[in-house]
Order: sequence, then structure tokens, then C-alpha cells
Amino acid sequence: MVQEAAYQMQLPSERAALHRATFEYLHATLDDADRTVHSPELLAHIRGVGDDTLATFELEYLRRAARRAGHTFQDVAACELLEEVRNHPLCDLETRLRASQELGGLLLRLGRPEDAVAVLQDALDRAREGAPKQLGQLLAALGGVYTESGQPARARELFEQAVARLRENSDQRQLGIALTNRAILLRHLGDDVDIEALLEEALDVHRGVGNVRFEALTLMALGGSRRALNDDINAERYYTEALQHFRDTGDRPHEAQALGNLANVFLMTERLDAAQDAYLRALRVMRELGHRRSEAILLGNVGQLLQRLRRHSAGLRPG
Repeated sequence: MVQEAAYQMQLPSERAALHRATFEYLHATLDDADRTVHSPELLAHIRGVGDDTLATFELEYLRRAARRAGHTFQDVAACELLEEVRNHPLCDLETRLRASQELGGLLLRLGRPEDAVAVLQDALDRAREGAPKQLGQLLAALGGVYTESGQPARARELFEQAVARLRENSDQRQLGIALTNRAILLRHLGDDVDIEALLEEALDVHRGVGNVRFEALTLMALGGSRRALNDDINAERYYTEALQHFRDTGDRPHEAQALGNLANVFLMTERLDAAQDAYLRALRVMRELGHRRSEAILLGNVGQLLQRLRRHSAGLRPG
């Protein structure tokens, strides 16, 4: 309260100067990763200055704050920040399209597929006019929305268009992402294609461009394919490799998912203590991240495992 009172006693010009000095100090001393972690604070200081002299930095830190919010499951806040990015006076077309793609994914995660389609369709229209090279990744993003919203035929069509565009533009990074997502869709559809060959092609592309995150996601998909064939040895190998990548890159949500998948393999191969340990480690990560839906699923899995172990009175303390 004393600090707040002292702050309010300052003249507006003095408060603005304090905000500017604090921002400049933090921006100069923090490394890139910490700038993203502390982006909401730096953004508040930029806005506290109260003029347009830091507008370029405002756009940068809006993007960082949106990324930070998305990574910490603050999806509503992330959407609001991305809308600010899209409407920022200094936002160019490429940045707007990238923000639109991210916004579409978050809206889908929030259970708003119609809004996601509207955002991505608008982005596609803009890309056709001024950024045709971004059409492929936007088509793939829209295909992802249709995949999750129960329109697989439309999703398949969009993924095929996306892959063709991305091959034409030699956009290897986005091509790999589209190949992985298309293969996962075709597996769920039961199409008569060699899903593992498609995933292996995607894996080669990811490794060629150094996209470690999608390399790991593709390994997870390969593990799922092996699990469906009851090949637990290779499923475990793929999941373990993916887990290491997620740990190396600090991708904690997918680290927990990989742990959960490994736990399922351990469960099916009667390694119940190992399954319990993996479930609990995954649960600990999701609790730390505040991802309540995943926490609930993992608690159900642990409960079923404890029943198999006949530990009906076991409890799991929160935290």
C-alpha cells in the first residue's frame, strides 16, 4: 500500500519516466528467454510510458506475452493479446498472418471452432492477396481446425492442398508440420495408406530443418502406431526418444503427455511400479502447469492402476 501511495503521489511525467527507465533497464539486462518470461511486466512498463515512442517494443512484447500466456495455459489472455497484435498499427501483413494462425489454434483449444475458422479464413483471404507463400501453412492450420471439429473430409482436402503448396514453395519446416498432421488425420480415418511411411517422411523433414519439437511429436505419433499394433517394444522406444526431446527443449506439457504414454506401455506390459511412477511424474507436471483437464485424466489413470495394485486406500495429496 505504501508503495502504491508513493507511486500515485508522483506527477504523471515522473511516473512515465520511471516506467521508461525500468523498461530500458530490464530490456537491456534480461536475456531472450527471460524477456519472454517477464514480458507482461515489460509490457506494463511500456504502456506506463503513455506515448508512442516505444510502439515497436510494444508490438514485440505483445507477441512475447501472447506466447507466454499460451505456454502457461492462459488461453483467454493469449487470445486477447494476439488480437492486439493483429490490430497494432505497426503490425505488418506477415506478422498479422502469423498471429492469426496462433489465434486460430487457441480458439480451437477454447472450444470455439467457428471463431477459429473465421480468423483463419480471413487470414487466407489476406494471404491470397499479399502473401501467397503463407497460404500453405494457413491451409494446414485450417485443416487442423476441421480435424478437431469433426469435419475430416474437409480437413483431408485442406491438408492435401497445404502439402502441395508447401512442396511448391520449398517451405520445409511448414511442410514437415503439415505432413505429420496429415498422417495423424489419415490414421484416425483408417485410410488405406502406409501411415508409418508418411510419418517417417515427416520425421526426415523435421530432422533436416532442426525442428526438434515436431520431431518429438512425430515420434509420439509413431509410438501410437506401434501401440496400435501391440508392438510395445518399439512404442516404448519412440516414446522414450520423444520424452528426451521434450525435456531438452523445455516443453513440459508434451513431456507429461510422453510420460503418460510410457505409463500406458508399462501398464500393458505388467510393469506396474514403473507405470505408477510415470503417471505420478506426469501428474506432477500438469499440476505445476495448472492444466486441470489433463490432471483429471491422469488422476483417473492412477486410480485405475491403484485398483490393480489393490491399494484402495492410497491417496494423492494435491501439489
